Amino acid sequence: MFRVAKVSINLLVFLLVSLGGNGCTGKFIEKTTLDPAIIGKVIHFKNPMAYLIFNEVTARKYGFSFVRFDDQVIRRELDNRFSAQELRQYVPNLRIQFIDKNMSFVILGSYWERGRWLTREFAPDIQFIVLKDENNILSSYMIAGDEIQDTLMSYTDYVGHWHGER
Repeated sequence: MFRVAKVSINLLVFLLVSLGGNGCTGKFIEKTTLDPAIIGKVIHFKNPMAYLIFNEVTARKYGFSFVRFDDQVIRRELDNRFSAQELRQYVPNLRIQFIDKNMSFVILGSYWERGRWLTREFAPDIQFIVLKDENNILSSYMIAGDEIQDTLMSYTDYVGHWHGER
């Protein structure tokens, strides 16, 4: 029985390594077209926000993907201050920059962070919007759920449109 378990474990390890080496694990970025009515809108978050600022080490360790947008690399992800402060317990070397509560952001675009076949089995795809603040700093903001407008209306002063109306 012990021999069968050992063979099964070795086979499982071999399969995982084989699949991982063939592009079945990991993630990729898929840029998406954003509703033209949303692009260029100026928003303000209802709650105090902070930038999570990633470098090469923290990005690799915690799964942040550097995305290129208009020939600039996005190194910041927006999160609310409470969540950012809580992260310090788990990610002590992550740089956090608190930002002004009244900071304006312009919506520039969106992308999906998608898992490859095996990764997708364990983690969902995540949609982000790309924002530019008043200091021309680019950041990403994770969308909760499937609808960008719902997330924007819940967490910002964005006023949505319905059925093509503006």
